[in-house]
Amino acid sequence: MPDSETAIRHDIADVLHIRRARRRTITIVGLAVVIVGLLTTLLLLVKTVTVNIAPARALDNSAIVSTKGFSIALGRNVHFFGSIEVEAVADGFYPETIAMDRATESPVNVTLQPRPGIISIELNFLQDESQSEYSLLANNTQLYEVAPETIELPAGRHELRVQGPHEYDSTQFVEVVGYGEKQVVSFAALPRGSFSIRVLPDTADIRLNGTSIGSGEVQQSVVAKSHVLEFVLEGYVSKRLPFAVDANTHLDLGTVNLASAPGTINFVSQPTSASIFIDGRFVGSTPAQLEFHKSSVQVELRKSNYHTSTSTVQILPGETVTREFELEEIRFDVKVSAHPLASLVLNDKSFGSTPQTVNVTAGDVLVVSKEGYASQSLTIAPEEHQERELNFELVDMAQHSFDEAPELVRVQDSIRLKKFPSAKFRLLVPGYLMEDDRQRVREFEITRPFYFGVHEIRRKEYAKYDTSLKTTTADENLPITDISWLDSVKFCNWLSESEGLDPAYAIGSGGSVSVDLGSNGYRLPTEAEWELITYYHFAEEKVVGPFVWGEGTKPPSQVGNLAGFETRSALRSYIDDYGDSHRELAPVGSYRRNFNGIHDLVGNAAEWVFDYFGSTYEGWDQPLIDPMGPSRGIDRIVKGANFQTTKLHEAAINFRRTVGFKDEAVGFRVARWFL
Repeated sequence: MPDSETAIRHDIADVLHIRRARRRTITIVGLAVVIVGLLTTLLLLVKTVTVNIAPARALDNSAIVSTKGFSIALGRNVHFFGSIEVEAVADGFYPETIAMDRATESPVNVTLQPRPGIISIELNFLQDESQSEYSLLANNTQLYEVAPETIELPAGRHELRVQGPHEYDSTQFVEVVGYGEKQVVSFAALPRGSFSIRVLPDTADIRLNGTSIGSGEVQQSVVAKSHVLEFVLEGYVSKRLPFAVDANTHLDLGTVNLASAPGTINFVSQPTSASIFIDGRFVGSTPAQLEFHKSSVQVELRKSNYHTSTSTVQILPGETVTREFELEEIRFDVKVSAHPLASLVLNDKSFGSTPQTVNVTAGDVLVVSKEGYASQSLTIAPEEHQERELNFELVDMAQHSFDEAPELVRVQDSIRLKKFPSAKFRLLVPGYLMEDDRQRVREFEITRPFYFGVHEIRRKEYAKYDTSLKTTTADENLPITDISWLDSVKFCNWLSESEGLDPAYAIGSGGSVSVDLGSNGYRLPTEAEWELITYYHFAEEKVVGPFVWGEGTKPPSQVGNLAGFETRSALRSYIDDYGDSHRELAPVGSYRRNFNGIHDLVGNAAEWVFDYFGSTYEGWDQPLIDPMGPSRGIDRIVKGANFQTTKLHEAAINFRRTVGFKDEAVGFRVARWFL
């Protein structure tokens, strides 16, 4: 019984043990399931961000430290649930704070900035002095008024300069490692010497390298190097004395004597540019600033047309004085007269009508003027050179304009005209040259100056107007011939318009022609102008004779292109005992010009003039003024001989003829009134 009970008890105990073990297992399994569930949930909620740290030197010893919020940093990975802040830290670098939240994308890149190097400044030479008496200049930019014991500098090469009492000045270069590492820069004592100096006068200030160190006599210790002493005293000329002291030596610089400073005078004059003479010697012109080592000077100021100013100027050493001089003009009287009476203006101020006596000085400008006459002006010369009586002969505007005009003008490159003044002409023509054998007088006056063609118009010149005319190099310089009087007039109008001048002629629809006496355009010469140029010697103011060559019925050899013996094979008659170089037309200007500088007035081509052909004796034995021939007529006059002329009377002044329309031996030249 006991044994069975015992067995039952054991069975019951086993059953209970099994039940307890089962319940324990179930509990453990349940807990494990719960824990796994929790871990799974946590893994689903956690945020992981990788942090990349640069540079490589920082990465090698870096760490990530949580500073705000819950996070776990494992290596470069940060695990967290919400918003946090961490710091990336590394030895030798400044930390960098990183803010993260669940929106932060991985990875996060961070570049740490290196810390500067820590430089200890050691002044090994200090004894009684304090480091506070020295300054430090880093890289010539950063100044420490008091040299610190340590400074921070970024990695790289740096210049450190320490300056202090007794001219201490030393520079060191240091290669800074940086990254917070400590380095030491030591400044040693500089080698020193001494000097002594004395200055006279002993009140002069002695300055060493720009700093005052006393007066009279000084002895001082200095750094062994080059220095500059300066000695300054008012009223004396300052001096500079460069010197150098060697280490552990004394230099006696002796005694410096200062010279008295010069006195200075500022010279000012009215007017300026006056010559300055000191004690009789020229030294410059006003305004000027001059120095003198004298107590006084004798001054003279001289200027042309002004009285000389003399004075004595006192001078103190180092003093600057200004002396002003008012120079007085040299004035004198001048008597002015004019013919005809005219208005007188002096320096733009009217003085009425001449004659007048006016008070003037050199440089004054006198102007004498009268309506219708050219004004004349005169600048007054210095007194010693100026005439005291001035007489002006006024010239009318026309004559003045004539005088100012060019002697020769060139038109269309090759047409040249020469200027001629007004003139009177009177010639006694012998009876043998007149048809009625009666001696007659040719007398007229040309009142208007004019330009007259030097040559007859060439074919090449006419071809510019008449483009249908063809020329060659062989004939382009021959005179244009075989053209009508009207053709020559039209050419003149064309030439005027080409040169921008008013045409001289008005040509009607029926070929009628009238002349504009006020025109400045080109035109044909009048018969009177042609005769004046041909027979009147302007330079000598005389008539040469009834022929171009003067008196006599025998022309000189080569006087012009006439029908001489060179034409005997072509013509039935010719001029006996005369010859020239051309059987036909010659290039213009082939024969010598006449006494007025005009070519081909006898021979080559005869020439159209403006005048109508009238009575043989019309215009003779009576004085005429600016004659232009009859007011009406049929034919126009041709003047001068030509290359076919065999009768000498055709070269005489009285000869005039006409042609029906045009002729192979008739050309023209141009003229123009001078306006």
